[in-house]
Formats: sequence, structure tokens, C-alpha cells
Amino acid sequence: MEISPGLAGIIGLIVLMILLFARMWIGFAMALIGFIGFAYLSGFSSALVVLATVPYRTMADYNMSVLPLFILMATVVSNTGISQELYHSANTWVGQLRGGLALFLQSVARVRPVPSPWEKWRCQK
Repeated sequence: MEISPGLAGIIGLIVLMILLFARMWIGFAMALIGFIGFAYLSGFSSALVVLATVPYRTMADYNMSVLPLFILMATVVSNTGISQELYHSANTWVGQLRGGLALFLQSVARVRPVPSPWEKWRCQK
């Protein structure tokens, strides 16, 4: 019996929910269901090729390579107490104003905006 790709996707989502409610790790459950679904739709050899190439391409991307450094920076700032000191000093400066701390934190976050992928693509043209 041939199952349509849409029905296979719905079955995959149902099985994914069952695995998640069974407390399986989210990443592993999604990878397993994705591999099985891709193997069903495109063939087992194609699924093995995707399994071999996609993790490397994902981790070799620059955006993913900065993620561990960002987590390290957040851990250092949190464990040394710098974040609490910065928060208290900002609260001292603008805490007396209504919404002052929220506006201050937004302005600090906007000092150097991070370009979106669309802006990177637009600048390359």
C-alpha cells in the first residue's frame, strides 16, 4: 500500500508527539523521525547521504560556530557576577524613570544591531 507524502508527514508528526510524550530527547526524536521519513520518501541510500552531510554543513556554518562562544561568554558573565553588577548599575541610573530600565536595555541592545540574512544578501549584490 502506497502512502502519500502528506499522510506520511502526518504519521511522522503523530509518532514524533508520541516519542516526545515518552520523554525522548527532542533532537534525537526529530532526527529519527526525519531520517525515517526521508528514507521512506527518497530511499535509504539518499537518507544516508543526507545523514552524512547535513550535520557537517550545519556545524560548519559561521552562524553555528559562534554559538558555543556566545554560550561561553554568557556563562563567564553569569558566574562572575558581572551581569548582576551591570543590571544594578543600570537600575541605579535609570530605575527612577517609569520604564527606564526597559528602555535602557533596549537602547543598549540596539547600539550595534545584528544584520539579518536579508541585509547580508542585499549588501552582496
